[in-house]
Amino acid sequence: MTMLKKLTEEQIQRYREDGFLFPIPVLTTAEATECRRGFAELEGRETLNRDETMTIHIKPHLLFPWLDALVRHPVLLDAVEDLIGPDILLYSDVFIVKEPRTTGIFSMHQDRWRWRMEPMTLVNCWLAFTDANPANGSVSMIPRSHLRGELPHALDRTGDNVISYGQTVEDIDSSTAVPVELSAGEMSMHDNSTVHGSGANRTDARRIGYVLRFMPTHVKPLGGPRNAVTLVRGQDRHGYWDLEPSPGEDMDPACLATHQTMLAEHAPTRYEYL
Repeated sequence: MTMLKKLTEEQIQRYREDGFLFPIPVLTTAEATECRRGFAELEGRETLNRDETMTIHIKPHLLFPWLDALVRHPVLLDAVEDLIGPDILLYSDVFIVKEPRTTGIFSMHQDRWRWRMEPMTLVNCWLAFTDANPANGSVSMIPRSHLRGELPHALDRTGDNVISYGQTVEDIDSSTAVPVELSAGEMSMHDNSTVHGSGANRTDARRIGYVLRFMPTHVKPLGGPRNAVTLVRGQDRHGYWDLEPSPGEDMDPACLATHQTMLAEHAPTRYEYL
């Protein structure tokens, strides 16, 4: 029997049955504070204009050593390992920020939409840099929706819906959604097929989340360009993906080139904002 590192058998069973799990403590109070400081510094870099700042919200672990360390945080990876095993790839990471008193919502959708890989075994971790609750637009999950497999999505980017393509699952009962409430430093985890969305930020403070998507190394892509991922724990014995470098300094030139290639070739189909 495999020894669990972070989760309990009961928590794993809840994740398998419901398609999500929260709250999971990851960062200490001091670590969460340091992450917010680092994020503010990232956004305030004098060398970056607004467009460049938004660009580095996507896969930022390639550009900043402190985020490269964060995606390898042992407590975070222990929880992921309990679900998918010890050989772990980071498929993508992105900051999701909701500004104060904004009306943008993200329609109910699945993260797997438009992705093609086999098996579809990805764990999505939503790490709270600030508290997240229904008042400031936290995520809501539809229990057991992941058991239905891939669902049809309509494209409806109208009104306040600001998700990337307007992708929306219509055949779903949103009244069953469970609001995910997190304190800064906690995370939720959800299956790649779990239907979820989020509301508007009605508060006077920013809501800042960091979304990380992990998969076991045996997952392989089904066509398309050969994507690059980061090996964060264990070994890659399969070689289905190119492996990304780690930055030795902020905006490391080698990693910056990798990041720019990723944005040009892959970002349009890899990042679905929630």
